[in-house]
Amino acid sequence: MRAQPVDDQPEPTPETPALTKAQLREARRIERAKRARIRRERFAHRRGEPRLFVFLWSVYLLVGAAVTILSVRVLGSADARLFRPASTAFLVLLVAGLTVLWPLVRLSQASPRSAVRATIVDLFVLGVLTQAVVAPLKLPTGWRWEVIAGLDVMLLSWTILVGALVLMGSATPPGLGRTCWMISCLLLVGFAPLATLLLHRFGHAAPQWMSLLSPFTAIFELTSAPSGLRVRMSRMEWLCVVAPGALGALAICVSSACLASMPRARSTPG
Repeated sequence: MRAQPVDDQPEPTPETPALTKAQLREARRIERAKRARIRRERFAHRRGEPRLFVFLWSVYLLVGAAVTILSVRVLGSADARLFRPASTAFLVLLVAGLTVLWPLVRLSQASPRSAVRATIVDLFVLGVLTQAVVAPLKLPTGWRWEVIAGLDVMLLSWTILVGALVLMGSATPPGLGRTCWMISCLLLVGFAPLATLLLHRFGHAAPQWMSLLSPFTAIFELTSAPSGLRVRMSRMEWLCVVAPGALGALAICVSSACLASMPRARSTPG
């Protein structure tokens, strides 16, 4: 019997048929839907903005006013001498929310689609609601309108300066960079009070201008006066309350230009 030769060549496989135009369109549609779903999941925590932010900040202001200014009514007296320290305590809570709580919350979240737009919206919300609660302090405290205007400008200026740090931190990927920006916020508003405490600890008097280098100590400087004199704003105080806002606005403009010139990273499905 003759052995037949064995063919070592593999059997030909059928060629994959080319996708039709309809199939290609369907594949692209599925890919776009998948990327859109990823983007929605990434920004789900900002879906209610800015309404949710307005609500939370309003609750913070109401609670702060309730435990400070409104609690004076419990004593049964409407004397301005009681309302002034209560209003000062409320302003301290307000500064803590603007310079510590706000950046802490925003830098703990994922980066927004547009860090510039998100920061500007936050600044608008904070500015409008803050002015709405500071201006009425004229009635219970009896402070001059000049002092109220100085407090308004001081709070707005420091909010803009902190907003510049929030903007740059929001554009940074989560991680060590965000932590550094948050530490920068704390050092920015806490350096002057710490330096003042250290000077007093070693028996040295802090210069008057040092108290204007932080919003926490600037509140007491702007609302106090020597005995027998009414509180009023000096030229140096006006300069010190305007300077942070000018510096913050410049930083926001430079940061916005830098972010606009950077190429946007495309979202890739995972």
